[in-house]
This record gives sequence, structure tokens and C-alpha cells, in this order.
Amino acid sequence: MDSESRPGRVWYLVALALGVGGIAAAVALSIHMIYAVGDAEQFLVPGRHAFTVETPGEYRVWNDYRTVFQGRTYDGPRELPDGARITVTEAASGRALAVTSGGSATSSMPDAERVAIASFEPAAPGRYEIVVEGDFKPRVFSVAPDFFPRLFFSIIAAVCAVLFGITAALCLAFWTFFRRHPDLLKAKTAGGAPVAVRPAATATSAPVAKTPEQSAKELATVVYASQAASFFLVFTLIAGVIVNYVTREQAAGTWVESHYRWQIRTFWWWLVWALVGLVLVFVLVGFAVWLVDAIWLIYRIVKGWVRLSEGKPMYENA
Repeated sequence: MDSESRPGRVWYLVALALGVGGIAAAVALSIHMIYAVGDAEQFLVPGRHAFTVETPGEYRVWNDYRTVFQGRTYDGPRELPDGARITVTEAASGRALAVTSGGSATSSMPDAERVAIASFEPAAPGRYEIVVEGDFKPRVFSVAPDFFPRLFFSIIAAVCAVLFGITAALCLAFWTFFRRHPDLLKAKTAGGAPVAVRPAATATSAPVAKTPEQSAKELATVVYASQAASFFLVFTLIAGVIVNYVTREQAAGTWVESHYRWQIRTFWWWLVWALVGLVLVFVLVGFAVWLVDAIWLIYRIVKGWVRLSEGKPMYENA
């Protein structure tokens, strides 16, 4: 390849910017998530509190059992006081809303530790009033939109931002590297016969030939090592599949091509089940999915690496 047509080093800076941008987006989403969780109106009970609903949806009433309110520290029980009654009415019509259990969700913030004790669902924006009655010592409650859907989607968005940024950065960096060093992708040839990639050390030493099959096997070994290293740094798994896609033409027509197919399918099926686990993590099933996915990944790495070291291809439809 003509040196003038090769990409410049500036593309490495672009790749770095993509990676940093993905991480920055994830940090911004995390900060937004923290503020969303902490956005609650506190009030003293027994008593009543008027508040404004801007967006209809599920709201929760929280018992701020450990907090500071109006300069005073409150440290009380998590449980709802015996005989406490909670009613929520729409200010304009006086219509009472259905109040149900809060589901015992918890929230720990720097300014308050909370447990959900009730929930309700306003049908329209407007002013509402919450009344808490009962014979118990004053304590602090709070009311806020249910942040769990926003928390869930913020976590997914943050993970996607990091994965997209790092993946795009690695893809661009690998593309730039291999375009700038095309001799690393395939063995040099002269007159159709493979010759040594490196020049002879001395005038008497014979050239050591490296065939495309040997080069592909070395790269497949690197990919298996990258997949194994992903248990400590997940992005090496992404780097490995990028190597597969960038160099798979070199393995075409050889027995190593089956290992490339095995490695690529390993990555994509691992990613699918990792995302399924992410969706289900809030109902705890996701942790089991992640565990099975990790065990399956170990099996694929060990099975493929052993057969590669033995010089055997992988199964056709595996």
C-alpha cells in the first residue's frame, strides 16, 4: 500500500476521543441518575403536604427513617407506624387516588436513607395533596416519582454508551494500525511462494517461511488469549472479535477458518445473553444468566484453544 494512502496518526486521536466520549457519556448518565434518585419532596408527618405532579405516572411515598430535615436529625424505625393512614387527593376535584403498598423498595442517599411504604398513580398533571394521619412521633416522609424505570434505563444507556464508545475506538484503532502496517496481516510472497516475513539474520541462514495458515493460527491463539483475559478486562473480548473480522480473509480456505467462526459466534452469543442478564438483573434472575453465560464462555475458550493447539478444526455448525 502506498504510504500516501495510509491513514495518518490523527486517526489514533480520533479513536481515543471516541473512547473518552463514550466514558464521558456514561458518567453524565450516572450523574443524572443520581440526581433523579435524590429528587424527592420531604415533609413532616403526621400532617399534610401539597405537591405538583408534572408528569403522570407512578409515585412513591417514602419513610425517610434516617435523614436531616429543617436542621434536625431524624433516626427512626423503617416500618410504617401502627395505625398510620395515607390518603392522596387531587386538589382541583377532591378525588381520592388509590394508594397501594410501596413494595419495600429502599434508597440510600447521602442526605437520606429511605424505604418505600406506599405508591399511587396520578392520571393527570396538577396539584395534589397527601395526608398522613396517625398517633406517632413526628418523622419525615417524602414523595417522588418512581425512579426505578429511569434508573433501569439510565444503567442500560450508560453501559451501551461505554460499549459503543470503546468498541468504536478499538475498531478505528485496529483499522488504522492494520492499514498503516499491512505487512502484519499476511505473509509476504514472491512469485506465489511464501517467503520469510523477517529478513535473514545472516547471509548463511535460510529464510523461515510463514504461510497464511500459520499466521492465521497465531492470530487465533491471540484471540483465545483475549477472550480469556476478558474475565479481568471485558474489553479484550471486543478486541478479540475485531481481530477476527479484520484478519478473517487470511484464514479463509484453511482449517483455522473454523476457529474464527467459533470465536465470532462465541462473542455474539455471549453478548446476547449478557444483555438478557442485564434486563433481568433487577429481578435477580439476571445474575443466574450471567453465571451460566460465564461458564459457557469458559467452555468455548477451553474447547477451542485445545483443538487449535492440536491442529484440529472446530465443528462445522458449532
